[in-house]
Amino acid sequence: MDSDLAECPAGMFQSATTNGCELCYGGFFGETSGLTSAACTGKCRKGYYCPPGSTSPTMHKCPAGRWGGDAGMASATCSGLCAEGHFCPEGSTSPTQFPCGGTEWFCPIGSPDRTHVTGGYYTTVTASIVGDSTHPTVRRARSSRNYRTSQAICERGHYCIKGTKERCPAGVYGSTPGLVSASCTAPCPRGHWCPEGSPLPIECPAGVFGNTTGLTSAACSGLCEPGHYCAAASTSAIQAACPAGRYGASHGLTTDACSKNCDNSTGVCVDSICSPGYYCPKASTSATQVQCGGASAFCPGGSVLPTPVDVGYYTVGPVSHPGSYQLGSDKLVRTAQVICEPGTYCISGERFPCPAGVYGSVSGLSSSDCSGPCDPGYFCPEQSTSRRQRDCGGADYFCPGGEGAPRKVSLRVPFLFCGRRPRLIKFIFCAVHTIRGPFNQPTSSAGPSGCKGQL
Repeated sequence: MDSDLAECPAGMFQSATTNGCELCYGGFFGETSGLTSAACTGKCRKGYYCPPGSTSPTMHKCPAGRWGGDAGMASATCSGLCAEGHFCPEGSTSPTQFPCGGTEWFCPIGSPDRTHVTGGYYTTVTASIVGDSTHPTVRRARSSRNYRTSQAICERGHYCIKGTKERCPAGVYGSTPGLVSASCTAPCPRGHWCPEGSPLPIECPAGVFGNTTGLTSAACSGLCEPGHYCAAASTSAIQAACPAGRYGASHGLTTDACSKNCDNSTGVCVDSICSPGYYCPKASTSATQVQCGGASAFCPGGSVLPTPVDVGYYTVGPVSHPGSYQLGSDKLVRTAQVICEPGTYCISGERFPCPAGVYGSVSGLSSSDCSGPCDPGYFCPEQSTSRRQRDCGGADYFCPGGEGAPRKVSLRVPFLFCGRRPRLIKFIFCAVHTIRGPFNQPTSSAGPSGCKGQL
């Protein structure tokens, strides 16, 4: 070196080209004065960078969030950003200097330090890392909890503790994001059930009920009781009574149709109704819940209560058919009413023949008088329908009216007859000049005018 020139100070070297002092190049340092080589003292150390004119191999640490993997870094960008799932303090020499460490922490790319997860959030591994087999931390990120790269809010139906996402337990639900405890939003309400991870309660299905909170299965608290039905979200085994006129014979009924009557051959089902001859109050469990009860009432199918029989009608049933007199065996289960036919009368739902001596010419009669007495000269046997049902007969008989059978003329004394045969309406006994009238009462001391006969 020219003895007339002054030594270059530290951080500089004497240029052979200009013979003057120049700054040590970026990435290099000049620790002493009098340097004459462009390499100065040497390259900056790993984890550091040396801008032009640096005087130390550790002139500046690579900034936090970056790393310097080679000697001779010239700027603060160093080798690049710290890798996802890791953090790099100042002076780091590797993109994976420190693992983020545990699910409570996450480290996005270029992290100078690890970040604590927010309450109600969980930490995740970025998809780009997991899907990139060449990423420096991919294998560790897939298998370890120590390399989390980001955080996400806990979805509905979940809760998050220390960066870990868990499903809400069965029996509770989580209706909002960001929940922080296993109690989630609330226990499942009555009439509902909540499987694991429920965002909202689910209604108990029709046919079952839920009478407590915190139910965990679709079976809820059990099947609805017979005689009742349970729509969805029911809270009682007797939630709704089967309507009057219907019945529910089994557990787990779902609608107000209650039990179904199904044809096994066709598979067609119709709504249940109470059987004819019976009535079904609310909450009945049988098609034959209550017998109709006596001839004075009848119960068609689907009866809510017995129907009183109308005046002049009689009731019929399984063995007591229209047009016949009733049998006692079905007296308690009558199914319909029929108007009393001519020749009969009906009282309190029972059918009787009009008695001998009277007749019934119309339907619906309601007393034993029927339509009235038979005409004189005629007789009316039981169940007659005409006032002149039958002629009285020959000269040996007479019918004064209202008779159920002809009367025979007495033969104790000679007699006379009056009237036209064969409908003799009165007779006369003649004895000792005494003439007798219709009921053997004396009428005169001589035979009446117009009488024939012999004394």
